[in-house]
Amino acid sequence: MKKYLALVMAFLLVISILAGCSVKDGDNGNKDDKKDAKGDNPVIAKVGENSLYYNDFKTEFDSYYNYYVQSGYDFGNDEEFHSFADYILDILVSEMVVKEKIKEYGLDNLTKEQQQELDKIIEDEINEMYDYYRTQAESEKENDETIDVESRIAELIEEEAKYYMGDDATKDSYIENMKNDAKTDYLYQLLVDKIHSTVKVDDDEVEKWYNDKVEEYKTKYAENPEKYMDDVSAYDEGESEIIVYVPSGYYRYYDIYVPLDEETKKSHDDDLKTLESLIKEYGTLALDDADKNSERLEEIKNQYNEIKSRLNEDLKGEAKAKIDEAMAALEKGIDFKTVMLEYTQNKSFTEGVGMEKGLVISNEYKSSSISDEVYEAFAKLNDNEYSQIIQDNDGFHIIYRIGEEKAGEVGIESVKEDIRASLLEEKKNEEWSETLRIWLDDKELVTLYSDEMYKLLDEDRADG
Repeated sequence: MKKYLALVMAFLLVISILAGCSVKDGDNGNKDDKKDAKGDNPVIAKVGENSLYYNDFKTEFDSYYNYYVQSGYDFGNDEEFHSFADYILDILVSEMVVKEKIKEYGLDNLTKEQQQELDKIIEDEINEMYDYYRTQAESEKENDETIDVESRIAELIEEEAKYYMGDDATKDSYIENMKNDAKTDYLYQLLVDKIHSTVKVDDDEVEKWYNDKVEEYKTKYAENPEKYMDDVSAYDEGESEIIVYVPSGYYRYYDIYVPLDEETKKSHDDDLKTLESLIKEYGTLALDDADKNSERLEEIKNQYNEIKSRLNEDLKGEAKAKIDEAMAALEKGIDFKTVMLEYTQNKSFTEGVGMEKGLVISNEYKSSSISDEVYEAFAKLNDNEYSQIIQDNDGFHIIYRIGEEKAGEVGIESVKEDIRASLLEEKKNEEWSETLRIWLDDKELVTLYSDEMYKLLDEDRADG
């Protein structure tokens, strides 16, 4: 069996889709008997007494193969083509193995509480679908009073059913399929939870990880302190590991941001481009022959001053009105964070870490995502101070300097449980991958007929 890491990732994505589509339960024939009664649809894999037939495999293979080809991937030689076939076979056999283990452990015999939990999951999924299509049907009815909302909901669900399951599908068969998929997912999770149940992370593991990472980050930021900006931004968004060391020169800030409307922004951007062009032309003409080009130079100066004056004026409109409202609220003494949550249109400051403790900024190590105007204003602020209204190319800001990011090691106690949770998740994934690998390598459980699969695939490929 090949490509275990890819297998684990793909398996999690496709198991609910593939459930039941390729496995023939209860095949009690000899494992060496690879043909069905007709002899033209060989068995290419067995898991216990269950068989995977070539035609069922080929249906799934073609679906993935066509997707990859349409995405531009070239299976240029037999080795790559066969390797991809192994990958799809692994996915399908993994599904069969999981089903086998679910039965072996008796996990399909749900307790009363488990059945109630599953029923609630199914009920919520079906209700969510109905609510989605009810909104659409009611919207359509606003434009056509003859529409019966309930009938239209049923039609929309049936359209979805046919899209995903084929022309023979109905609303009822689609809902039944949803129930089966939900049960497959639920049983799969019970199996995963059982495998994970013995996985633990002790304090020594946490401490070792912490100490290793402190040294790693110290070295990294001593050489490239500017990398902290990207690292901490990714961490704040939940996309990287825990950071346990902070270089100096970084702060946290809040931002009340109101963007310009599209029409105003386009006009603003056009003016800036015109100014840039005028400056370039003026320099060229002045260097060439200032006296000869004096008339045009005067025209350029007048045009430049006119545009500059317009840009320096307070922009009217909804954006300016909103930022003025925010400033008025601050001047009344309302807490900055409260005002920010009401007015800012930068979602990074309305949820997660950005809302809780602000985002990172540094005048020493600048980010392209923050404008020069904002940096200039921030440099003038002390802790717990907010700026005047700032205008940049995108809109208006009022920023607030929260304080300095404390440099040095992050105390282990403040991140201990986060580290434990991260290591636990990592160990769980490793345990599941290793367990799945052992199951797939069990010759008493799994038998593959890969040569037969390659032969038939090559024949089909040659036939075009």
